[in-house]
Amino acid sequence: MTTDLRDLLDQRLGAVVPPPGDLGRAQREGSRIRRRRRALIGTGSSAVLIAATVLAVVLAPATRSPEYTVDPLGPNGAADGLRAFVDRNGSITVGGRSFPQGEMGDLTSEARATPYGVGFYADGVPMFLDRTGERSKLEPEAGGSDFMPEMEVDSRAPLLAYGATVGGRYRVVVRDVSTGERVAYLDLGTRRTEIDAFDDGVVFLRDRRGSTAWDTSTGRQLALHRDCATSLDCRSSRVIDVRNGVLLYYGARPDGPGAAAYRLVEGAQIEARLTYSGAHLLRWSSRLKPTTSGDAPVVLDRGTTALRRPEGQWGIDTDGSVLVAVWEDGVTIYDCEVPAGRCDRIGQADSTEIGSKIPLLVGSDSNL
Repeated sequence: MTTDLRDLLDQRLGAVVPPPGDLGRAQREGSRIRRRRRALIGTGSSAVLIAATVLAVVLAPATRSPEYTVDPLGPNGAADGLRAFVDRNGSITVGGRSFPQGEMGDLTSEARATPYGVGFYADGVPMFLDRTGERSKLEPEAGGSDFMPEMEVDSRAPLLAYGATVGGRYRVVVRDVSTGERVAYLDLGTRRTEIDAFDDGVVFLRDRRGSTAWDTSTGRQLALHRDCATSLDCRSSRVIDVRNGVLLYYGARPDGPGAAAYRLVEGAQIEARLTYSGAHLLRWSSRLKPTTSGDAPVVLDRGTTALRRPEGQWGIDTDGSVLVAVWEDGVTIYDCEVPAGRCDRIGQADSTEIGSKIPLLVGSDSNL
């Protein structure tokens, strides 16, 4: 190769700007790979599977809601967490911007914050408030109903699980909130079902017959207990939270195939959340208890460390940090790193009900 040709190639190639990588696609593909690796393993007995004639599982094609739009990052960027909280003056702060709350239903228990906005119910219809303040239907075909199971968010992918009523039938839907695409849905018929937890593509469901783990990557449902037909303890137990392979439960210890892939941690009560690592347990306190015996607790430098509920409110943000609402100068909101425990002030919420137990943090009264 001549020197002139080499110089010309260097000049031309150096001027080429490589196209940007598709981070969202890479995250989704990585999540699918992880889910396949950790797909729940059955025992080989068909008795542990929910009959297809009872519940229809649909691995949905990539369908995007025509009414659904997303703001990819917003002012803070997804890495900062959504930092969603409600002010008593009727506004909601999302990603550092405030919008009128309007008719958004119960934001403290049924709603959930995701990196891209807040999922909530309005008159029984699942809705989404994105970082720009735009509201849209999560499920365009859904009608109003009293079927409003608590929404749940996957910590490993931008997936939201929620309930919807379509044509008089209940369904649980999983949607990718970064793209608006529906990943999967489960037709329940008229069976009332709760969504207890969601992580790594597996949704934990509970009805009057017991609890199951629904793997959205394969469509399989596996029972969390071997036999709930004759066990009242089994049917009254529940999954509190699931994060990073750790399953926090209340009541009878899960012994079925749906729990086989998890490290089981018994919760003293249902008012608790796991950190994204699964290493610590968040309750109504700035002292986070370890889930492994002998490990050190995490102590946040804001908020009380005693379990006295009126003195603050706590929640896990979408980036895995802990949000703390402290009664001082009205209500001050802090974002706290885990496991470092360092807290930064991120906002002030006006409140005429200082000491009220009504949470300000979106989704904070679900298990907390």
